[in-house]
Amino acid sequence: MKKKFDMQEQLFAQSLKNGELHGFEYFFWKYSKELFHFAYNLLKSAAEAEEIVQNVFLKVWERRSQIDADQPFRSYLFTIALNDIRKLFIEKARQNKFKIELFQFLVEQGDGSDEEYNFARYLKLLDEEIDRLPEKRKEIFCLLKKEGLTVAEAAHFLGVSPKTVENQLTQAIKSIRNAFHEKQATNLYLFSLHLLQVSHTQFPSC
Repeated sequence: MKKKFDMQEQLFAQSLKNGELHGFEYFFWKYSKELFHFAYNLLKSAAEAEEIVQNVFLKVWERRSQIDADQPFRSYLFTIALNDIRKLFIEKARQNKFKIELFQFLVEQGDGSDEEYNFARYLKLLDEEIDRLPEKRKEIFCLLKKEGLTVAEAAHFLGVSPKTVENQLTQAIKSIRNAFHEKQATNLYLFSLHLLQVSHTQFPSC
C-alpha cells in the first residue's frame, strides 16, 4: 500500500513539474492544512501561518521545473516552510531590536512612570512619520533601522551604491527629526538626534 501511495505522489509531482495544475491542486489540498498547523504551532499567529502556507505553494509553483519527483514531496514542502519561518523569526528579532532601542532610550530619559504607555504612543508616532517619507527613503530607513541590514547589504539588495544608502538614511532621520520638532514631541526629537548621531558614527562620510 505504501509503495502505491508513493508512486501516486511521484506521478503528481511529475505532473506538477510539467506545469499541470491538477498536480499542484493535489498537493495543496493534501498538505495545506498540515502546513498551516505546523506554522501556527511555531508562530502562534493564524495570519502569519496562513501567509507561510501561501508563500510555500507560491514558491512551489514558481520553482516547479526544479522539482525532483523521486524525492518525498512532503519533506520538500516542509523544508520551504521551515526556511520561511526561520526568516520571519530573524525579521521579528531585528524589528524588536529597534523597538527595544526606543524603549531603552525613553527609560533613560526618565519619561514618566508609565513607560509602556509612552512607548506604545511614541512607537505609533514614529511609525507614522516613517510612513510619510518618500518611498525609496522609507525603504532604506526600514531596511537599516527596522530590519537590521548593514549599509552594504541594503545597497546590494536595492542595487544602489553604499553612498546613496548613507545619504538617504541621513535625510530620512533629518526629516523625522524636523517633524518631531514641529510637533514638540521632545523625547522623539531627542531619539531622532540619537539615531542621527549613531548614523554619523557608522557613516563618517555623511
